[in-house]
Amino acid sequence: MNKSATGPTRISVIAGSLAVMLVAGLLLAACSNPLASELSTPLPPEYLPTAAALTLAALEVNRATPTQPAKMAVSPTIELTKVVGESTTVLATTPALPTATPSPESSPTTYLPTPTLTLTPAPEGLASVAVTVPLGATNTPAPPIPDARIQIYRLGELSKVVSALDVSLRLTCGYAKVVRIELYGEDGRLLARDVRTYNKVPWEAARIGMSLDFEISAAAELGRLVISAEDPFGRLIEVNSMNLILLSQGITELNPASGLQQRIIIQDPVEKTLIQGGKLIISGRARPETTQPLRVMLVGEDGRILGQRLAGVTTVVPGDYGTFLAEVPYSVSEVMPALLTVFEEGGTMSEISFLTSLNVVLAP
Repeated sequence: MNKSATGPTRISVIAGSLAVMLVAGLLLAACSNPLASELSTPLPPEYLPTAAALTLAALEVNRATPTQPAKMAVSPTIELTKVVGESTTVLATTPALPTATPSPESSPTTYLPTPTLTLTPAPEGLASVAVTVPLGATNTPAPPIPDARIQIYRLGELSKVVSALDVSLRLTCGYAKVVRIELYGEDGRLLARDVRTYNKVPWEAARIGMSLDFEISAAAELGRLVISAEDPFGRLIEVNSMNLILLSQGITELNPASGLQQRIIIQDPVEKTLIQGGKLIISGRARPETTQPLRVMLVGEDGRILGQRLAGVTTVVPGDYGTFLAEVPYSVSEVMPALLTVFEEGGTMSEISFLTSLNVVLAP
């Protein structure tokens, strides 16, 4: 009897012991897991969608990088178009220029590409237009002012002089047959004159020096020294002048020489150019004493005036060199040489104050 009762009892004891050990193991595992206390209370079913959305948002934040690259803003595209009738043709397009817009968390330097100009050919049937983009403005200097063909040394404009007046000249107008040195008073009367004649023409250069004696009735008056050169036909080919203050007594006071540069410069045409069609176009530079226009003449070898015209001088800076342009009509029946002269009239004191010339050939 004792043996049969002991077996079941022992199995029950063992099962109870195993149950106790399993419960103890579960309790130990729950104590060792930190999330067990958090998950011990389940969420109500109506809160599950909200919890899932929040969980997914948190996961996206954790996966994002700590710094974001700079976003590029695009500037408007500029197009050069041509409208022909009802059609519009794109001639040139500048691509959009990216500009860096850094985020608050990033500060890297972004280098932008250099903008380029793209030309798009016009569709068939429309005229194409060439677009030229200048690389940079350049200043073209004016040609230098040449030396005067009659240079007046020592004396400067409005120098105060007493008698005798010392004159020093250099002439390079080699076709001059006669050279005149004249001194005029303020009313145009001739106070002194010296005439030089050259037997050999042409010559390269001539140097002249002399003294001019003069007398005036007033204590002082305005005068003008005029040097002129004539060719073998008696035509004026060069004139230079200088305004002076003439003193009856006192001390000579000279200003710096101002008669060393050419006052009238013919740039077009050039020497011995053949002119046809009854019109001559002349252009050049000048620094006149007054605002009056220059006079342009075509003179034949016999002294006959073949054509003439006035030419105004356009000056940007007062007192500086300006430009002139004129169209001179002429009339000839055959090919003949002529002298093209440009001069400034001298007013009361002298007939001409400045003159220059060159030889041309006129044809009908």
